[in-house]
Amino acid sequence: MTADFLTWYLFALIGICVYMVIFGIAFNICSQSNDLSPRMVLNRVPKLNLGRMNSDLR
Repeated sequence: MTADFLTWYLFALIGICVYMVIFGIAFNICSQSNDLSPRMVLNRVPKLNLGRMNSDLR
């Protein structure tokens, strides 16, 4: 019984954290830049992810 409760509790915490991060990033981008031009969005993405995406596209 306690093991099931702990697993559900951990899943709930992880889900809440993921949703908070996603909504926080979306809210920050929308509030800081009124015009969502591609350059503004790309500037907010970490350079490491851009390097990975560029290497995948080649």
